[in-house]
Order: sequence, then C-alpha cells, then structure tokens
Amino acid sequence: MFDPLLLAAHAVTFGLIVARVAGLFVAAPWLAGIGVPWTVRGLFVFALALILLPTQTAAAIDPALAWPRLVLMGAGELLVGLVLGLGVTIVIGGLQLAGQLIAQLGGLATAELFDPQLDVEVPALSHFLMLFGLTMFMILGGHRIVIGGLIESFAVVPVGSATLSTAPLEALVTMLANGFSLGLRAAAPAVAALLMVAGLASLLARAVPQMNLMTASAGCHALVALGVLGLSLGSIALAMRDEIEPTVELLLRSLAVQ
Repeated sequence: MFDPLLLAAHAVTFGLIVARVAGLFVAAPWLAGIGVPWTVRGLFVFALALILLPTQTAAAIDPALAWPRLVLMGAGELLVGLVLGLGVTIVIGGLQLAGQLIAQLGGLATAELFDPQLDVEVPALSHFLMLFGLTMFMILGGHRIVIGGLIESFAVVPVGSATLSTAPLEALVTMLANGFSLGLRAAAPAVAALLMVAGLASLLARAVPQMNLMTASAGCHALVALGVLGLSLGSIALAMRDEIEPTVELLLRSLAVQ
C-alpha cells in the first residue's frame, strides 16, 4: 500500500546520503580535478547514493523535522564526505611538495605547467609526481579503500546523526603532517644525490678555478635529479601503499568521536 509519509522519509534519507557521497566526490583525489565534468561527478554521486539507500532504510529520517534541522543534518553529512576525500587528497598532495623540492634543487623549476586543479603554475616535475601518485593510488586500489571507508562511515556515523566537531579537523591536521612526511621521504634520495653533486662541483671549482664548473654542472644536476627520481619511484609507490589504508582508518576513528 502506498504510504506518502514513508516515501517522504526515504526521500529525505536519500538526500542526506547524497550530501555525504557528494562531499567525498567533490574532494576525492581521482575526481577533484577540474577536468572531470560536474555531470560525471553528479552521475557517480547519484548512482552510489542509490546503491546505499536500501542499506539505510532502517534509519529513515522523519520528514516532519523543521527545515533548519534538516539543513544542519545535510551540512554534517557533507562534512563527513569532505573529511574522507580531503584526508586522502592531502596525503597525495605531499608528492607535489616533493616535486617542487626536487625541481628547485635540480634546476628544473623553470619548466612549469598550468595546474587547473590548483589554478597556479607548478613545476612540470611536481605535476608528474602528482599524476604518478594518482595512478599508483588507483593501481593500489585506493579508490576501493576510500569508497569502502565511505560505506563503513554509515556504521560509524549513521545517516542524519553527523555533527560538527573538532575531531575531524584534528585528523586533517594529522593528514597534513603525514602528507608532508611522505613528500620529504619521496624527495630524500634525489635531494641527497643533488647535494652530493653540488658539494663535488664546489670542491672541483676550488681545485680548478679556471673552469666554470658551477655553471657547467647545471645540466648534471637535472640529469641526476631525473635519474635518481626514476630509480626511487618504486619506493615512493610502496610508501603510498602504507599510507592509504591507515589514513582512512584514522579519519573513520575521528568521525566516531562525535
């Protein structure tokens, strides 16, 4: 028998699920770029929310609630999705930091590309590492881990019960530290090699002052930077693998503290 109140309750619940999923897909590292059309993102959001709706029928929201209360619920759901998406995006963003550091020391900073996601000019090496990070994220199943975390978040924070608290923000600060750490670890081999080359060049320049080795070594710096970075891509991928799942688990624990 058709029950309009039950239909309205499911419609409100579906709207809150859409808010949580939309928060994730707005900030998700594999969809956050401007190059992904909003229609495609909207299709993903609608499809995933429709799949999740049958699992949340027991938590149907009373449609008679006041609009301000429903708006606050929607904001809380959006925050949950944003926290999950931003946490992973911040960690991957650490690779861009590594690219900028290597480019500055290796004399490659002048080779810049326009990044539509950040709306700024970034070194080509930084853009390459960001794309490499996204590729490895997908190959390592990071998208499945994040979507699994989204599904698990409905058990940790039932639909309609999300509140605005400081715990997720503290977790994001921790993610910033983890992303910075990942960037430093990714850049460490190339930076160490570049410092050794610079030190050797300075010693040779003092021993043979007639040769302008500091200028001539600029091309050597670039070759060393690219060569060592290419050799260390495997270790960067392993470091990323060790960061993805703990990141999602930390974010889920922070969401549970509400």
